[in-house]
Amino acid sequence: MKSVPKLKQLASDHADQGLVLIGIHSTERSDTLEEFVKKHGITYPVAVDVGRATTTRFGVDSFPDYYLIDRHGKLRFADLANDEIERAVKLLLAEPPPLAEVLRDVGAKAQRRDQRILAVWGNEAQQKEAAPGLKGDRDFAQFLRYEYQVVNLDAEEHAELAQQHGVDRSAALVAMTADGRVLGRLDARVNDHAAVKAFLETHQVPMKDAEALWTAALAQAERENKRVLVHLGAPW
Repeated sequence: MKSVPKLKQLASDHADQGLVLIGIHSTERSDTLEEFVKKHGITYPVAVDVGRATTTRFGVDSFPDYYLIDRHGKLRFADLANDEIERAVKLLLAEPPPLAEVLRDVGAKAQRRDQRILAVWGNEAQQKEAAPGLKGDRDFAQFLRYEYQVVNLDAEEHAELAQQHGVDRSAALVAMTADGRVLGRLDARVNDHAAVKAFLETHQVPMKDAEALWTAALAQAERENKRVLVHLGAPW
């Protein structure tokens, strides 16, 4: 089948971005499926569509046919042409991953306030053990409050999310963007305030250049025949 090498390459190129490829074979000639998979070196899972359940549900009218499901489990592209597959895959992979329910509210706050999320992973005892690393002088406390939304998470209670974050049963700090993309991890058992501070400073939202914002705002106002309203303030 001419499409097999292209699909294998696609799966290989985007595996680390979360692409999962699943092949569905019709029941017709399914007795040769195992031989076909071995012959072509197919490593992604291939299943047999028993009773045409899958082809019926997806309304498949020709073979091969391609359907793309996003990270939320929703069907986004159906009956794709061969030359459109890679472009569609890249479009979906470029979308941010779904934010787990437990992080939705904190993610919304971080988005509004232009902050990052800091997940403190561990059970109650581990979180207490990690706490000294998150404490420091007044300036650090202020920095943490302005730059991060902090949330405590238990790896046993939120096992699937912990796995996504690369966290085991140990205490860990995970810095994320407001939409849930993991930026970095730190073993919280080190209990080292300086190390924690350096970690958080590395992953904070980059400071914006006020001069550049001002210049861009003036240019946009001139194009759109508008005024510029300047708000001077501080995080507090």
